[in-house]
Amino acid sequence: MSKPHVLIFPYPAQGHILPLLDLTHQLVLQGLSITIIITPKNLPLLHRLHPVAIQNLILPFPSHPKIPPSVKNVREIRIAGKYSMINALSKLQDPIIQWFKSHPSPPVAVISDFFLGCALDISRHLGIPRIVFYSSGAFLTSVNNFCWQNYEAIKDQTVAEFPVTPRMLSFNQEHLPSICFTIEFGESR
Repeated sequence: MSKPHVLIFPYPAQGHILPLLDLTHQLVLQGLSITIIITPKNLPLLHRLHPVAIQNLILPFPSHPKIPPSVKNVREIRIAGKYSMINALSKLQDPIIQWFKSHPSPPVAVISDFFLGCALDISRHLGIPRIVFYSSGAFLTSVNNFCWQNYEAIKDQTVAEFPVTPRMLSFNQEHLPSICFTIEFGESR
């Protein structure tokens, strides 16, 4: 019987990719077969993983008008370029789907960084689950999710209240993560 095969789709920023690679290593230790989507310039980041159990799906970094051709990692463009990076990586959808359809033992799930919403489209197209990986703690994840789900209710409030937390926490809007108020990629408060 073959091992379950999982596709890993990391976001190329150290604070995101390194924790996901740690999870990937643990999945390998549990006997899963892993394929990691990686661009050529980010390939050296994988050097510490078990080379036999992990396959690399090396795809060229897609061009984007706001990203210089030499840039392939968020550290090279700083946090201001994160939306351009997300948009560029979404262009990998077709090559990933083509790879999946031609693979003799395609993945049964996709694990992707929370910034890579395109992975949901990919997984839906392929009929497999997408598991979202958050590189941050559970509390920040909960705050982000609450803000996204209740954007209209909190967008104009000076203080945002979180009734789903113990003791109904509240935060001044300027203390909330800026991603909570991103309407479209590239536009934020």
